[in-house]
Amino acid sequence: MVSEANVYLLFGTELKDKLKEAQAMRKAVAPNKSNTVQKEAQKPASKSSSSMAHINSKAPRSYLNYKRPLPSRYEKTKSEREWAPIQQEAIRLPEVSIHAGRLKYFKHSWKTLGVGQAILNILNGYKIEFLKTPNKLVPPKERKLHSHDYTAMKKTIKSLLKLKAIENCVPSKSQVISPIFLVPKSDGSERFIFNLKRLNRYIGKKKFKMEDIRTVIKLIEHGSYIDLKDAYYNIPIRLADRKYLRFLFNSKLYQFTCLPFGLTSAPRLFTKLMKSVITKLRKLGFKNVFYLHDIICIGASYAECKTNVDRTVRLLHSLGFLINFEKSVLEPTRTIQYLGFIIDTNMMILSLPQKKILSVSKLCQKVLLSNKLSTMDLAKLIAKLVATIPAIPYGRMH
Repeated sequence: MVSEANVYLLFGTELKDKLKEAQAMRKAVAPNKSNTVQKEAQKPASKSSSSMAHINSKAPRSYLNYKRPLPSRYEKTKSEREWAPIQQEAIRLPEVSIHAGRLKYFKHSWKTLGVGQAILNILNGYKIEFLKTPNKLVPPKERKLHSHDYTAMKKTIKSLLKLKAIENCVPSKSQVISPIFLVPKSDGSERFIFNLKRLNRYIGKKKFKMEDIRTVIKLIEHGSYIDLKDAYYNIPIRLADRKYLRFLFNSKLYQFTCLPFGLTSAPRLFTKLMKSVITKLRKLGFKNVFYLHDIICIGASYAECKTNVDRTVRLLHSLGFLINFEKSVLEPTRTIQYLGFIIDTNMMILSLPQKKILSVSKLCQKVLLSNKLSTMDLAKLIAKLVATIPAIPYGRMH
């Protein structure tokens, strides 16, 4: 170990004088250490105190300005600072294997969005908003299905049980049983229909706004499309209200544990939840438009759109949603199909998919060739024609 005398010999008497000065200053500060700390906290540090801090590393931390700002290229943007808590929450996501009602396990992540108690109550279990309690509704007779329909329905029921979207139950006095059936889809498969027409008469209807293709047209440049998997099923139904969502199949009684398609308040409820998500993303500077479970991510460039997609997917995942990757288009593109329209930002054209054009033409020919036209067929034709208006020049004049 080098002695103090050897240090003076090596570096001269100037260092000796500096060390003595530092020792004297330390002794002067030591007796009133607590008082000095309080005074220094109340006023900005002087040059002398700053130099003393560099000389004496054992001085109170109040004297040290140890938080040096980073160079500008390392500074986080406002978007990144606001996104940080979401990234941290995503690391601590609960492991949830079930699909139906899964959002209730991610309430902590929803709280980071700053949602109100009304949203948290929905996540705990949605209370159906009845105008009056349904009672004395005569249960429908179970429909007899043909061999093919029976096999398809059995497969659908098995799938719903696997998702835990439905469960077996025992009869109760105030239960409501609604009919079920299957309708063919355009891809050849069949869609499960839970006919809640009678129950919906007892539920209050409230107006709400939804974004549509017109909103997308105003914003679109580069775009990507995200589809949420069985979106309604993510929302749980409270235990007391599940008895109103029952049906019969093969002489067995089942009830929904989560929000079913067909409930009149379901679109408004899901839109309410998604508004909290989209509001957060827009505050971060991202352009997103959503229509129920269909989300389009928009960017001025490929890179900006790709960042938007990545952040949106991570946020949705942190909140408990599942992404349908088979239907989603996560790679930014200038031509994308959304809500039944093809959006081409290279040519700045909005058009109809060929499949939709053939469907409308086929229905028009059927109507023209028939001698009689039912009210149902007329309504169906008008609905299809109205749906094509955004892509047809002067469509409303035809």
